[in-house]
Amino acid sequence: MTTSTEIPPRLKLEQYLGMQIRRQRQAQELKIADVARIAGISQGMLSKIENAQVSTSLDTLSRLCDVLGMPMSKLFSQYDQQGGSALLVKGGEGLEVVRRGTDKGHTYRLLNHTRGPKKSFEAYQAVEKSQSPRGSGKMAAILFCRSQPKPMRGLDLKQNELFSYTTLEQRIPNDHPLRPLRGLVDTVLASMDRDFDGLYSTLGRASIAPERLLRASLLQVIYTIRSERQLVEQIDFNLLFRWFVGLSMDERMWDHSTFSQNRDRLFNQDVARLFFQRIKSLAAWSEYASNEHFSVDGTLIDAWASHKSFIKKDGGDPPEDGTRNPDADFKGEKRSNATHQSTSDPEARLARKSNGDASRLAHMAHTMMEHRNGLIVDVECTEFNGRAEVEAALEMLERTAKPGSTVGADKNYDQKRFVQRARELKVTPHVAQKRKGSAIDGRTTRHPGYAASQKIRKRIEEGFGWLKTVGGLRKTKLIGRAKLSAQLLLGFSVYNLIRLGSLSGWWRGSHV
Repeated sequence: MTTSTEIPPRLKLEQYLGMQIRRQRQAQELKIADVARIAGISQGMLSKIENAQVSTSLDTLSRLCDVLGMPMSKLFSQYDQQGGSALLVKGGEGLEVVRRGTDKGHTYRLLNHTRGPKKSFEAYQAVEKSQSPRGSGKMAAILFCRSQPKPMRGLDLKQNELFSYTTLEQRIPNDHPLRPLRGLVDTVLASMDRDFDGLYSTLGRASIAPERLLRASLLQVIYTIRSERQLVEQIDFNLLFRWFVGLSMDERMWDHSTFSQNRDRLFNQDVARLFFQRIKSLAAWSEYASNEHFSVDGTLIDAWASHKSFIKKDGGDPPEDGTRNPDADFKGEKRSNATHQSTSDPEARLARKSNGDASRLAHMAHTMMEHRNGLIVDVECTEFNGRAEVEAALEMLERTAKPGSTVGADKNYDQKRFVQRARELKVTPHVAQKRKGSAIDGRTTRHPGYAASQKIRKRIEEGFGWLKTVGGLRKTKLIGRAKLSAQLLLGFSVYNLIRLGSLSGWWRGSHV
């Protein structure tokens, strides 16, 4: 459109359209003969249209717009006609009607709208559906509607845009915490490039990049997405998630079964522990993690199994009703891990947190926390057997603590075996003292460091609380300790990343 002035109301529709077509043709330096030939009409017909000597059909008008490279809606951007609340231009009065309307089978498409303080104008194209009794599937009329203006009210437009001129990178705010988080994650994943190469064959079809799968799994933990099916759905339509994973706006999202297919290769203990260790090294390099003072503790993670699956190891009698989910009454029945086993998760054990607490099928998760900023420096997963906490704690001490370190713990670790082995490793056991039969004495408790350890060690519960609420691991959704161990390592990796973000100042919880 070469003009920006509004057309006077006295101008008829034929005159307005002819003037617009002529101006557009002249602006492109096109000859009448060339435009008429491409549009499939005679040169004389085009001349009459431009001089408002004939009322053209909508089909002819549409072809002319295609030749001139302009949408039909542009023809009506400045046209308005006073009088009445609506004007239907019919054959003989304005534009030629291709097919008269029926009682049903019409569709209306918005061509153009103009809103302002003194007028409200919309142009619609009416089309008869070919499925209607007398419909032709062609454009039937142009409908001009006018209503009282509502300056403060926005327009609820239903027409979708075909193209987007904003890149995915531009849609992510510069101060969003996922930006620096992705930078850290990409640094860690880049250091694991050689390890990823060893997981894949040199033959066969290219698979989904392991970096993308791991980034997607991190999103599941950060945003507490309860299943991989829902995770795939969220990534598919969430532009922030697409950007974080590394997908373009048009790239197709993979199926949820891809996570299951890569469970043994990519989401195992070895890869998860390597990822966890690289993040721990990053924290140590940034001097956010201490290598001298630690605390250890354990917690129960509910297994993906019910009490009905906990049956006698010899099989027992089949259910009387023959169903897979029979009614069960455990009253008066003695059940223990020595005589019973879960059919859903054979590695789960019947456990309870304390006397009087309800028994449940569970696994045990153990962590070691450093005292400077509460970062998790080691993770272990075991069965529940009464000795698991001490055994796992000693294993983590052997793997992580150096001579001269201290380790804080609750009263459950005030055992001769734990204290003696810790001292053999040249680690000072700052365990909470039992009232009777304590394995430590005043030679340990008299120092100020003991009181400091007893105060700081309670922060280890923050990690467990975060993992069970935000991390979604109050109850595991996978079968077996190996898969749970990988989940724990991945979950605490995210916990450490968020802690690093809080310490560095770029993580703000209001974003998630």
